[in-house]
Amino acid sequence: MKYGIVILLLAVGCQRAPEAEKKSLAGSGLNTKGVKPDMVLAQVGNVAITVADFQGEIDRQAPHLRVRYRTEHNKKSLLDAMIRFEILAQAAEKKGLSKDPEVTRMVKQAMIDKLYRAEMSGKSYSPSESEVRDYYDNNQASFFNPNRVRAAAVATRTRSAANRVLAKAKLLKPAEHAKFRGLVEQYGVSKELSQRSGDLGFLQKDSKKFPSEIVDAVFSLASNGDVVGPIKSKDKYYVIRRTEYRPSYTTSFEKAKSKIKSKLTRSNRRAFEKSLITKLRKSAKIEIFSEKLKSLRVKTKKDKPK
Repeated sequence: MKYGIVILLLAVGCQRAPEAEKKSLAGSGLNTKGVKPDMVLAQVGNVAITVADFQGEIDRQAPHLRVRYRTEHNKKSLLDAMIRFEILAQAAEKKGLSKDPEVTRMVKQAMIDKLYRAEMSGKSYSPSESEVRDYYDNNQASFFNPNRVRAAAVATRTRSAANRVLAKAKLLKPAEHAKFRGLVEQYGVSKELSQRSGDLGFLQKDSKKFPSEIVDAVFSLASNGDVVGPIKSKDKYYVIRRTEYRPSYTTSFEKAKSKIKSKLTRSNRRAFEKSLITKLRKSAKIEIFSEKLKSLRVKTKKDKPK
């Protein structure tokens, strides 16, 4: 329970630790030798804050943070925070906020989260090494990385301007990227390209980042430093220069293993959640009024007031 956040537990603010928690404090972060769990540390109205409640707050702290509560000052600060929480919770209860729809939904969500944790407790969702390997072997396409080409471009308004750029670009050596950037600054009319010094980034052959005529032109270049143009696209003419090439490769099993394991773990958890809901639906009495649902109309921004 975090005492900086009040609203989530307004509806249950007056509830105390379950009896099962009060019976045993063994293995907790507080030394309670000779102290009864139900010993009252503070009374707020009709709610008693007990050693068990205080222990619960200590245990919610990370082990390395618990050391702060060895001092009397910090123990008093924590107890004061618990008292403030109860004061606010009781005030909210008196105002009827426990029945507020938003609070009710938040409490239900908290209960659902706790139900999931209880149902999943003690179960392992982590796949075995063989399951991870099988996934890798059966999904090779997912681990294939196609070749990528990086290029830069100058965009001009006329074909004649593009031809001038092309003539100058052909004189550049493969490593003279700075000089091509100079052509972008001198002749370029695309603000977006100018901001990136003409860089188109790495592209794959099926890239949708740029029009197909631009992508096709990039992949027509055989070597770094090669140029092509003018390429007409919409209302501009482009001169394109290849700057870098990365060949295709397949991610190794060792590099992919961690991500596969995480993916299968999430999948196993979702499968369990689905089976739990299916089981609960079978035992629940559910009646759906389809005709009434059809009669509902959801307003959109396009709806005009009548």
